[in-house]
Amino acid sequence: FAQTLQKADSLFQNENYEEAGILYQEVVDNTKNLTDSLFATTYHKLGVSQYYLFQDQAAINSWKLALKIRLQTLPKGHI
Repeated sequence: FAQTLQKADSLFQNENYEEAGILYQEVVDNTKNLTDSLFATTYHKLGVSQYYLFQDQAAINSWKLALKIRLQTLPKGHI
């Protein structure tokens, strides 16, 4: 999990959004019950990758999931 996320981040930083998106998707697919801030960040980064690939609706859906997780896991008033 950690190695996949690290590789995805590296690909993202090098503007390889397609490959990064594939790895981010792999992380969220394999950790569906994880509901913490790291998981929300992964959904956010997946959304950014999708946005750069002109997959606007998929990006919006990923960002909504990231926000939902953050609202569930962070203390009230944090956002």
